[in-house]
Amino acid sequence: MKKLYFILLIGITFVEPAMSQENKSSLTFDIYGYLKESKKECINEVEINLFVNDSLLKKVSTNKKGYYEFKLYLNNNYKIEYIKTGYESKAILINTYINKENLENESGWEMPLNVYLKKSNENKNKEILPIAKIHFNLLRGYFDYDLNYNNVNKE
Repeated sequence: MKKLYFILLIGITFVEPAMSQENKSSLTFDIYGYLKESKKECINEVEINLFVNDSLLKKVSTNKKGYYEFKLYLNNNYKIEYIKTGYESKAILINTYINKENLENESGWEMPLNVYLKKSNENKNKEILPIAKIHFNLLRGYFDYDLNYNNVNKE
Protein backbone atom coordinates (compact mmCIF):
# COMPACT_ATOMS: atom_id res chain seq x y z
CA MET A 1 0.00 0.00 0.00
CA LYS A 2 2.84 2.40 0.85
CA LYS A 3 4.45 1.58 -2.52
CA LEU A 4 1.26 2.41 -4.40
CA TYR A 5 0.87 5.70 -2.50
CA PHE A 6 4.50 6.61 -3.24
CA ILE A 7 4.09 5.83 -6.96
CA LEU A 8 0.93 7.95 -7.15
CA LEU A 9 2.64 10.81 -5.32
CA ILE A 10 5.61 10.74 -7.72
CA GLY A 11 3.26 10.55 -10.72
CA ILE A 12 1.26 13.57 -9.58
CA THR A 13 4.48 15.50 -8.92
CA PHE A 14 5.61 15.05 -12.53
CA VAL A 15 2.21 15.34 -14.21
CA GLU A 16 1.20 18.67 -12.61
CA PRO A 17 4.16 20.71 -13.96
CA ALA A 18 3.79 19.10 -17.37
CA MET A 19 0.11 20.03 -17.52
CA SER A 20 0.91 23.53 -16.31
CA GLN A 21 3.47 23.95 -19.11
CA GLU A 22 0.99 22.54 -21.63
CA ASN A 23 -1.57 25.16 -20.64
CA LYS A 24 0.97 27.96 -21.05
CA SER A 25 2.06 26.78 -24.49
CA SER A 26 -1.56 26.55 -25.63
CA LEU A 27 -2.24 30.22 -24.90
CA THR A 28 -3.34 31.98 -28.04
CA PHE A 29 -3.64 35.43 -29.51
CA ASP A 30 -7.00 35.51 -31.28
CA ILE A 31 -7.54 38.10 -33.98
CA TYR A 32 -10.81 38.77 -35.73
CA GLY A 33 -12.36 41.49 -37.79
CA TYR A 34 -13.95 42.68 -40.99
CA LEU A 35 -12.61 43.66 -44.38
CA LYS A 36 -14.25 46.92 -45.38
CA GLU A 37 -14.30 49.39 -48.22
CA SER A 38 -15.83 52.09 -46.04
CA LYS A 39 -17.10 52.35 -42.47
CA LYS A 40 -20.36 50.63 -43.45
CA GLU A 41 -19.60 48.55 -46.55
CA CYS A 42 -17.97 45.15 -45.90
CA ILE A 43 -16.14 43.20 -48.61
CA ASN A 44 -16.86 39.49 -48.95
CA GLU A 45 -14.64 36.82 -50.50
CA VAL A 46 -11.37 38.58 -49.70
CA GLU A 47 -8.51 36.06 -49.91
CA ILE A 48 -6.58 35.99 -46.64
CA ASN A 49 -3.22 34.22 -46.46
CA LEU A 50 -1.74 33.43 -43.05
CA PHE A 51 2.01 32.81 -43.01
CA VAL A 52 3.92 31.54 -39.98
CA ASN A 53 7.69 32.05 -40.01
CA ASP A 54 7.51 32.74 -43.80
CA SER A 55 5.58 29.53 -44.68
CA LEU A 56 1.95 29.57 -45.82
CA LEU A 57 -0.08 28.06 -42.97
CA LYS A 58 -3.66 28.77 -44.00
CA LYS A 59 -5.66 30.33 -46.82
CA VAL A 60 -9.23 31.45 -46.15
CA SER A 61 -11.81 33.87 -47.55
CA THR A 62 -14.00 36.32 -45.70
CA ASN A 63 -17.64 35.36 -45.35
CA LYS A 64 -20.60 37.28 -46.81
CA LYS A 65 -20.27 39.91 -44.08
CA GLY A 66 -16.52 40.35 -44.66
CA TYR A 67 -15.66 38.60 -41.37
CA TYR A 68 -12.56 36.52 -40.61
CA GLU A 69 -10.75 35.16 -37.56
CA PHE A 70 -7.48 33.41 -36.73
CA LYS A 71 -6.08 31.75 -33.64
CA LEU A 72 -2.34 32.53 -33.45
CA TYR A 73 -0.01 30.58 -31.19
CA LEU A 74 2.72 32.19 -29.14
CA ASN A 75 6.40 32.47 -30.08
CA ASN A 76 5.98 32.81 -33.84
CA ASN A 77 6.20 35.49 -36.49
CA TYR A 78 3.03 35.78 -38.57
CA LYS A 79 2.16 37.68 -41.72
CA ILE A 80 -1.43 38.14 -42.83
CA GLU A 81 -2.10 39.17 -46.44
CA TYR A 82 -5.46 40.54 -47.58
CA ILE A 83 -6.00 40.17 -51.36
CA LYS A 84 -8.97 40.84 -53.65
CA THR A 85 -8.99 41.62 -57.35
CA GLY A 86 -9.88 45.27 -57.93
CA TYR A 87 -8.55 46.35 -54.53
CA GLU A 88 -5.14 47.29 -53.10
CA SER A 89 -3.64 44.33 -51.25
CA LYS A 90 -2.44 44.82 -47.68
CA ALA A 91 -0.41 42.86 -45.14
CA ILE A 92 0.11 42.99 -41.38
CA LEU A 93 3.04 41.51 -39.45
CA ILE A 94 2.40 39.98 -36.02
CA ASN A 95 5.13 38.94 -33.58
CA THR A 96 3.71 36.66 -30.85
CA TYR A 97 6.93 36.19 -28.87
CA ILE A 98 6.39 36.67 -25.13
CA ASN A 99 8.72 36.19 -22.14
CA LYS A 100 7.67 33.44 -19.73
CA GLU A 101 7.20 36.04 -16.97
CA ASN A 102 4.33 37.58 -18.93
CA LEU A 103 2.46 34.27 -19.15
CA GLU A 104 1.47 34.13 -15.49
CA ASN A 105 -2.27 34.28 -14.83
CA GLU A 106 -3.11 34.81 -18.50
CA SER A 107 -5.87 33.06 -20.37
CA GLY A 108 -4.81 34.38 -23.77
CA TRP A 109 -5.31 37.59 -25.70
CA GLU A 110 -7.62 38.83 -28.43
CA MET A 111 -7.65 41.86 -30.70
CA PRO A 112 -10.18 43.19 -33.21
CA LEU A 113 -8.44 43.87 -36.50
CA ASN A 114 -10.61 45.59 -39.12
CA VAL A 115 -8.86 46.27 -42.41
CA TYR A 116 -9.95 48.81 -45.01
CA LEU A 117 -9.19 48.13 -48.67
CA LYS A 118 -9.24 50.75 -51.42
CA LYS A 119 -10.30 50.06 -54.98
CA SER A 120 -7.40 49.82 -57.40
CA ASN A 121 -6.74 48.98 -61.04
CA GLU A 122 -3.20 47.73 -60.40
CA ASN A 123 -2.01 44.17 -60.91
CA LYS A 124 -2.69 41.86 -57.96
CA ASN A 125 0.82 40.33 -58.27
CA LYS A 126 2.43 43.54 -56.99
CA GLU A 127 4.58 43.12 -53.86
CA ILE A 128 2.50 43.43 -50.71
CA LEU A 129 4.23 45.62 -48.15
CA PRO A 130 3.06 45.48 -44.52
CA ILE A 131 0.99 48.45 -43.38
CA ALA A 132 1.42 47.67 -39.66
CA LYS A 133 3.23 45.55 -37.11
CA ILE A 134 1.72 44.11 -33.95
CA HIS A 135 3.76 42.85 -31.00
CA PHE A 136 3.45 42.23 -27.26
CA ASN A 137 3.72 45.52 -25.35
CA LEU A 138 5.54 44.77 -22.08
CA LEU A 139 4.46 48.04 -20.44
CA ARG A 140 0.78 47.47 -21.13
CA GLY A 141 0.74 43.67 -20.84
CA TYR A 142 -1.10 43.01 -24.10
CA PHE A 143 -0.64 42.97 -27.86
CA ASP A 144 -0.54 46.39 -29.51
CA TYR A 145 0.57 48.17 -32.67
CA ASP A 146 4.28 48.93 -33.04
CA LEU A 147 4.03 52.71 -33.28
CA ASN A 148 7.68 53.00 -34.32
CA TYR A 149 7.09 51.02 -37.50
CA ASN A 150 7.66 53.54 -40.29
CA ASN A 151 5.09 52.14 -42.74
CA VAL A 152 2.03 52.50 -40.51
CA ASN A 153 -0.85 53.54 -42.73
CA LYS A 154 -2.85 56.16 -40.84
CA GLU A 155 -5.85 56.09 -43.17
